[in-house]
Amino acid sequence: MEAIPTAAPATYSYRQRRQEAVAASGHRLLHPSLAHLRPVEHLVPGLRRLVADDSTPQEGRDGGAALAEDHWTEGVELLHQWRDLHRLRLFSDAFSRQLIEEVEHYLNSPAPKTSEIVLEECMRGLVDRVLGPLVARLYPDVAAGLNYHHSFIIRNSWWESDDFQLWRYVDEESGEPTSRHVDDSVVTFNICLGVGDFGGCELRFYGHNKSEDYRRDRYFEYEQVPGVGVIHLGSNEHEVLPMTSPGKRYNLIIWLSPRR
Repeated sequence: MEAIPTAAPATYSYRQRRQEAVAASGHRLLHPSLAHLRPVEHLVPGLRRLVADDSTPQEGRDGGAALAEDHWTEGVELLHQWRDLHRLRLFSDAFSRQLIEEVEHYLNSPAPKTSEIVLEECMRGLVDRVLGPLVARLYPDVAAGLNYHHSFIIRNSWWESDDFQLWRYVDEESGEPTSRHVDDSVVTFNICLGVGDFGGCELRFYGHNKSEDYRRDRYFEYEQVPGVGVIHLGSNEHEVLPMTSPGKRYNLIIWLSPRR
């Protein structure tokens, strides 16, 4: 399993150094337009109707469907109230395929694998115009001040060794390696991009380990669906189960949190 960063802190100096490092590596995007996409163009139709185009005058948006709170969560399904879990189909299949192609191109290139796929502008627009408003409606108690995002892509393949895992944790009781963890975020979007008919990789959510009703052996299990994202609080303890049949899995993870 590999974690491939796609975005970084928005400080100018860090961004400049990162872009210079990527340029020096010789890596070039397979789809250069990804670096400057307006994500609204690649949302599923229901969400696309809600988000006004950048060229629309502000006064024309104020009273329209773009900001109609009653419609923002129409496509959101509550998976488990106790776990504060929701799911939502976000991207078109074509956009998901582009992201996957970009990851494969990156991994097959001679560029050092410490360089990053430059999608910061794309993710920033998505956070500001889509994910932020959704969080404000789904988690109003924690939505204020979430002005920082960190994004990365998880790749898991049946045919390739995952001995080198960037995301590995240790079980507090047994001391054994595990994928069970909490995120370093306030709110997490976990979007399954595909691909293929892989088996397994279900997500298990255990809830908040500091809550009174928390039990280590009680969980909600969710089967991942390509194109569909799961939205949850970062403090919700969770893990991904092993892959059980041939395939590849790509997930876009977006963490929202206050700027540190």
